[in-house]
Amino acid sequence: MVLALTVPVAMAVRAATPQDQATIAIPDAVVEPTPTPSVTPTVEVEEDEGPEPTPEQRPDPKKKAEPPRIPERGPGTWQTSRFAAESDRGDGRTVRVRVRVEKTLPIKADDAAKEAAKILHDDRSWQRSENLRFDFVGSGDSADLTINIATPATTDKNCLPARTGGELSCRNGNEVNLNAKRWLLGARAYGDDMENYRRYLVNHEVGHFLGHGHEGCPAAGERAPLMMQQTKGVGKCKPYPWPN
Repeated sequence: MVLALTVPVAMAVRAATPQDQATIAIPDAVVEPTPTPSVTPTVEVEEDEGPEPTPEQRPDPKKKAEPPRIPERGPGTWQTSRFAAESDRGDGRTVRVRVRVEKTLPIKADDAAKEAAKILHDDRSWQRSENLRFDFVGSGDSADLTINIATPATTDKNCLPARTGGELSCRNGNEVNLNAKRWLLGARAYGDDMENYRRYLVNHEVGHFLGHGHEGCPAAGERAPLMMQQTKGVGKCKPYPWPN
C-alpha cells in the first residue's frame, strides 16, 4: 500500500497556491528484523597424549620376557619361609617340611613354600602312594625335610660328594637342594611350561628323600617316569611330573 501525503512546496516570490502543491509518495516504513544474538561455539580440546609410538617403541607380544638374573654364587645364608600348612590327609606318617631360599636370589621364600606345598599336597604326588602327609612348618620349627633353593655354587657345595656342575639339583641327607637356575629357567624337555617343570623338580628330589632311585624311559611315546632324570632330557618318552 502507498500513502499519499500533500506537502506545500515553497515558491520563490509568492505564497504557495493549491496548484503549486505537489503530491509526494512515501513508501511504508521498512521494519528491520531484530538480529539474533551470536553464540560463541564450544570447542572441545583433547588432551595431548604425546606422539604416536613408533614400531620400535611398541611392545612385541611375541617377544619373551627377559630371563631373571641369577647370581652364580650367594652368601650361603637363608631367608626361611614363615608359611605353615598341614596336609588335609587324616592318616599316614607325618613329614614336617621347611623351605629356605638363599639370600640375594629373586625368589620369595613364602611364595616358594606355597608352591611346594601345593605340589606335595596334590593327590598325584607322594602322599597317597607312600601313605604319608607333608606338614609345612614356618621358621623356628623343627623339620624332617628342608627344601633349599640356592645359587648354583651353593647347590654344588651342599650336594657334595655328588657333582651337580652348577646346573643340577640333588637330595643330600634330610635336605633337598634345588638349583635356582632350574627353579627359574626350567629345562628343555618342558619348554616354557614352568609349572609342570617345578612339579617334576620338587617331586623328583623328594622322591630321592623317600628312597627312590633313578629310572629310564620304558618305551617310545610313553610317559617318562618321575624318577627319570628329565632335566637332562626324556629321550623318546613324554615329560611327566607326577609319581602317580
